[in-house]
Amino acid sequence: MRRRQFVTACSVGACALGLGLPGCRHDAGPLQPQRFARARLVDPEGEPLRAGTLEVGVNYVFHYPYVSTPAFLFRLAGPVAPNGGLSDREGRSYSGVPGVGPDGSVVAYCAICVHKLSHPSPQLTYISLRERLPGEHGVSPHVISCCAQNSRFDPYDGARVIDGPADQPLASILVEHDPASDQLHATGLVGGVVFKRYFETFARRLQVEHGDDERALAEAGGDVVAHRLEAFSGNVLRC
Repeated sequence: MRRRQFVTACSVGACALGLGLPGCRHDAGPLQPQRFARARLVDPEGEPLRAGTLEVGVNYVFHYPYVSTPAFLFRLAGPVAPNGGLSDREGRSYSGVPGVGPDGSVVAYCAICVHKLSHPSPQLTYISLRERLPGEHGVSPHVISCCAQNSRFDPYDGARVIDGPADQPLASILVEHDPASDQLHATGLVGGVVFKRYFETFARRLQVEHGDDERALAEAGGDVVAHRLEAFSGNVLRC
């Protein structure tokens, strides 16, 4: 598949999902959760991730809802209960997603910055969770910080924009927790997404990385590996 064909396929597939992408026709009403293939989160050895064993404040990276789109999984310092309605760049509202797990502190977000598409990669990572610095704007103990253009997001409040040039929150990944096994499954997402721009911008690289053109556009499902960010990326920038 040539690059132009690949980009067209990406755009058509993303628009078909109705995820509010630029250049796609869509309804003007509130954004609704979108369901994708159910994916169990596992560690690099293939063992199920368990909410109670995740470390607080650690960045875990997995790929969802597509095999080529990175997402973050966090266990935060306390329960996550978004404070109010969120909206995408076009003003369409949606509800934040509460945390899951034994103490309601586990959340997941799309790891592609909505401004310049910075995202975790094996070579270089500009965006990650870190502790809020003394005197830094905000009240949450952690922030998601993108060092490319200094956008910051609040992981305790639906990845709402704290400051910087980003014009909408990071999309929330829907995660289900099984209290009996303590396992975690990704099931969908809600919020404004940038997949069309991402696929168009990185089409050539995605083709190379995934070998099979269609593979880069496939939905993630089955067992999906979550890596610690420092193990996944060779160079994580902090700011």
